[in-house]
Amino acid sequence: MKRSKIKFQSGELMISLRFFRFILIACLISQFSYLSSCKKELPLNPYDIDDPNDSIPSPDLQPNTIQWLHYYMFKPTCANSGCHDGTFEPDYRTVESTYNTLVFAPIVKNDSFGTYTYRVVPGSYQQSIIYRRLTSILNEDGDMMPLEVEPGSDFNERKTEYINAVKTWIQNGAPDMFGDDAFLPNLEPQLRGVQAYRNGANTPLVHDSYGFINVTGGTSTLDIWFAFDDDSTAISQFTTNEIKFCLSMNNMDSAIVQNITYSANPKTEVGYYGDTVNYYYKTTLNDPLLMFPNGAYVFMRVYVDDGDHSAPTEIPELYSPQTLKQYCTLKMP
Repeated sequence: MKRSKIKFQSGELMISLRFFRFILIACLISQFSYLSSCKKELPLNPYDIDDPNDSIPSPDLQPNTIQWLHYYMFKPTCANSGCHDGTFEPDYRTVESTYNTLVFAPIVKNDSFGTYTYRVVPGSYQQSIIYRRLTSILNEDGDMMPLEVEPGSDFNERKTEYINAVKTWIQNGAPDMFGDDAFLPNLEPQLRGVQAYRNGANTPLVHDSYGFINVTGGTSTLDIWFAFDDDSTAISQFTTNEIKFCLSMNNMDSAIVQNITYSANPKTEVGYYGDTVNYYYKTTLNDPLLMFPNGAYVFMRVYVDDGDHSAPTEIPELYSPQTLKQYCTLKMP
């Protein structure tokens, strides 16, 4: 009897364990379902929606302002690679650079009559070369601007509107991005060209495709001439006229320093911007092949003072374009 009772009790225990396991699993499932139903739904991310018709709205800009002209015309049309993207002035990358390289900015290329002085003369579209370049050719070998129209520009469709906006902005006094009137600045001296002549020759050494001046073998003397421009001071009145030669492009601490002198008999040659300019300042290197190692690149920086600024003007300076630094470099044989 005792034996059968133990069997019976063991069976009851097994049934009880199975029932407890079933209840536990059921409770866990119920709890999970409850928690899942209480989970907070995340809001819809609008950036997850791909709408092919969606576009960035245009800013609310006042027509006939420099901001409007930059956004709709200058940047999409002219700030293309290798052109007015900072490679050449005017610089149309930003509103600020556009304004600063247009208003009372000295021109590089003039017409055959020497009509123009600045790219934009506030209050006079007739004296502003930017308007002339947009409406007619400058010389027989010139072209109207823009030379090419970028794919993202609507200049061809809105050409008349844009040119009229330029004219209106100029006639309104060419105000800046804050609406302030323009004023004639006193610019620092500008470098217009560098040429080098070996052994008293009349033909300058060649600037290669990178801009470097290629010094040839057998050079015993090297006359280096500089062309400058200034908006208010006669270049013959410059002071602190010196030049530094160094093997480092951006560090002049160990440079060789010489004076540059004014000559009343200038050289006339092509300048940095492709126009013909007069070279009034020169310096001479004696035995340059002994001064610098074979194959060296000798970087030049000139310092001139027009008397209107707190310090002499350094050209090229540390943050000048690479193209200008290379243009002011001697490449030794």
